Amino acid sequence: MTGSPSFHEVVIKNDNFNNGQYANYTLQIIPNIPFWNDDQFYVTFPPELTLPPNPTCEHDQTVFRTLTCSSPSPNRLMATFYFKKPLLSDQFKFTIKVFGVRNAPSTKLTSNFLNIEAKDARGYRISWYSPIGPTI
Repeated sequence: MTGSPSFHEVVIKNDNFNNGQYANYTLQIIPNIPFWNDDQFYVTFPPELTLPPNPTCEHDQTVFRTLTCSSPSPNRLMATFYFKKPLLSDQFKFTIKVFGVRNAPSTKLTSNFLNIEAKDARGYRISWYSPIGPTI
């Protein structure tokens, strides 16, 4: 295989469009391949937004046993999956909600969300998605 399979769908929404205010961002993901426990999902938020250095995430209770979120670099979200079953089948939609993201301070459109990808526990890229944007 020369490339990674892409996600079927990635939708990113926020609950507050006010400039400079804090918002919660919901990521809805439909993978094209199965995910295993310890797989990781990454997304880089546009530089106009501010992701908290220690992001708090809410997970879909029907899918995840637990979900841990971190920010390995500025505006980069990493979510590590721990499913109720060891495997999440492809085409199964799941959501991750990220709290406390600061919206852009100006009325200009933001840049795209970038580097949307999944990696396995060894760090190998297993799936990716093209940029999404602008958001607000």
